[in-house]
Amino acid sequence: EEDTAATKSGASSLVSAGSTGRVALDEWMLASSANWYCSQVCDRDVRGELLAVGAKNDVLLIRLSTAAFVGSLLGHTDRITAVHFAPHPHAANICVSGSADKTIRVWDARAQSCSRVMRLHESEVKAVAMSSFVEDMIVSGDKQGHIVVCRFRSQESRKLPRIVDSEITCLQCSPHCASHVAIGYRNGMALVMDIETGTVVNRLAGHLDEVHCIAWQPLIASLSSNNSNNANRHGRKRKPRRGSGGPPSAVDEESEEGQIAETQPLSPAITESPNQQSNAEHTKKETEPKEEEELKDTKPLEPEAHTTNTNSDASVFVSQNSQQATRSAPHIRQLLATSSKDRTIRVWDIATGQLVQLLQLPRSHGEVARRALNAVWITTAWVPYDPNLLLSSGNGGEMYLWNLSKQNTKGAFQKLGGNAHHRIVFNIVMLPMKSCRFVTNSLDRLLVCWELQRNTAKRIWTIPTLGGFVYSMDCSAQD
Repeated sequence: EEDTAATKSGASSLVSAGSTGRVALDEWMLASSANWYCSQVCDRDVRGELLAVGAKNDVLLIRLSTAAFVGSLLGHTDRITAVHFAPHPHAANICVSGSADKTIRVWDARAQSCSRVMRLHESEVKAVAMSSFVEDMIVSGDKQGHIVVCRFRSQESRKLPRIVDSEITCLQCSPHCASHVAIGYRNGMALVMDIETGTVVNRLAGHLDEVHCIAWQPLIASLSSNNSNNANRHGRKRKPRRGSGGPPSAVDEESEEGQIAETQPLSPAITESPNQQSNAEHTKKETEPKEEEELKDTKPLEPEAHTTNTNSDASVFVSQNSQQATRSAPHIRQLLATSSKDRTIRVWDIATGQLVQLLQLPRSHGEVARRALNAVWITTAWVPYDPNLLLSSGNGGEMYLWNLSKQNTKGAFQKLGGNAHHRIVFNIVMLPMKSCRFVTNSLDRLLVCWELQRNTAKRIWTIPTLGGFVYSMDCSAQD
């Protein structure tokens, strides 16, 4: 009954607004399903007000507080593969999307208009991400393994040298360092690249199959003042970070499924948010509706190999203020989580390049195990209010909460109760810290908002969507 009520509440919220802007209760919309097998086809704005979902060729906008459909971003001519909101409060309305039509579009989500169309790739765009330091910087990857860095306001672009001969499946800009981008590939390789120099910072080798998701541990500035209280509450003391010259951590590759392999303990990465400066003039222009512009292979800036000269062309993409803000805090421990089709989640320390945690999903049984043979997708996300909690999907729609601070095998993870998805989950979108909520999309064609509680995840709302094409429809003569 609870599941039915949640579904009805989600369905009733999909009421479309007419030309007057008022909601008409006699108009209903069953939206297209979120595109499958994409690492980041859903994202929310920095304020936690709007959810953007790539559905076929369109980006659907949903109000998170009421699960109401508020509009669409139309323009792509092929399947959308990636959606990402700007992580800046002063540019919260900016959204970027990548598509199989080889283009990247920059949108004003509130005005529901396209401000830029960028044709910088020669193959299908597979991943897009916006910098946490530079408001208008976009990093994108394609099916051929190429990375392109561009700034949509100045219309400058730079194509980085291809490092791995494989399809890019996911990428994320670092919240710790302005020039670092983490990239996942179909062949199982993951790496951290310095987009300023075009060189590899760390090669994260270990996955045996394609990387499905990459997640940087977020900055948790609000916990910095309560760091000692949190450490006492969890019964552990902060340990100094090991130097980069230390030996690699020993990881038990043969540990049982559903357990955390014995590795070095994780200490909370409590940091202060960097001072992100915004350009008010550019922001004001961006919030106003613009005519659609097209950027076709703008003068690419040639990368300068193995150099860190801030006066080079690469400095156009990484501001000097951002570099100084990052380099002045060497104590920051940069953790990165990667999930893969090999049913493992690995946590890396980027400062040392070491694997510090290996999480193996428990084995499935019965119907779930049978479905898992045909389709496997493992995604993960950090829980914002605790740097030691990691949320992940399972083999058949179940959700797991991992506690990285526990070194013993008992209690290291727990399967969240509640009405879970009954097919694989593609994306986990964490909402702002104060809400303790997250949104998932799944192969079962449901968009679900959850509230994370102690031993369960409670459904807040559910939006049913339509998969495939509509071939026939008819109205009932009796109802």
